[in-house]
Amino acid sequence: MKKYYVISIICIYTTLLTAQNITQTVKGRIIDKESHVPIEFATIYLSNTNFSSGAISDENGYYKIENVPVGSIPAA
Repeated sequence: MKKYYVISIICIYTTLLTAQNITQTVKGRIIDKESHVPIEFATIYLSNTNFSSGAISDENGYYKIENVPVGSIPAA
């Protein structure tokens, strides 16, 4: 009986672990290449077949995009 109980618990934990969606936060700063001045209110957009999201930089050029799936996503 204990053997079936242990196997059931292992199956439940395995299912829960594989069901998690792991995400990351992408953040950075946009600056002009020549003048090195922050670019205010620039649009940053990430896209692939399963995910798309974006952000607008603040007055200091900083942006943050949350809940991005882990992996490589090309900038559009």
